Amino acid sequence: MSETPERPRTALVLERWRKQTGLSKQRLADLADVSATYVRTIEAGRDTEGRTVVPSAAIMRKLARGLALSEPDQTQRLTLERQAYNDLMGAAGYLDVKAPRAPSPREAPALRSASLPEPSPSTAAARSTVTVALRDPRLWSHGQPILENWESLRPDDQALLLGILEFIHDRSGRGPAGQQGESRC
Repeated sequence: MSETPERPRTALVLERWRKQTGLSKQRLADLADVSATYVRTIEAGRDTEGRTVVPSAAIMRKLARGLALSEPDQTQRLTLERQAYNDLMGAAGYLDVKAPRAPSPREAPALRSASLPEPSPSTAAARSTVTVALRDPRLWSHGQPILENWESLRPDDQALLLGILEFIHDRSGRGPAGQQGESRC
């Protein structure tokens, strides 16, 4: 008798959010613009060959948006999307959402991180901090100064940078002339 491996945190977190919002796997897939098969695979935590499945940050964004669309109150959607996205990204190890702390210059020999406050209409004292791990050394010299100085950037500059990153994420799976190509999961 073989033991079933434990499901990854992303599988558990997605399932919890999906059930909390009252969505079926098919409905979440429709709202998130991903296949229902992929939602089932993510929640199972393993693909057909038994490999651990951890979706890309772009898929996490789509899933969070899909979950948020279940909220009838439009003013609550952004909050729900942000919370679901942070939970999913944290479960995958892409973001580490914690109480405020000083950023560490190195968390591991090949890992650097910077902390930035999560956008919030609340007071500065009640803000949480998101730690962004830059795993690729090529990003350290470019990304870390932006992240470390995020609070000092004007809101329109922050929005511009986030828009550029979202555009890059959206385009990363496309081939020549914007045709849909193979994308990473």
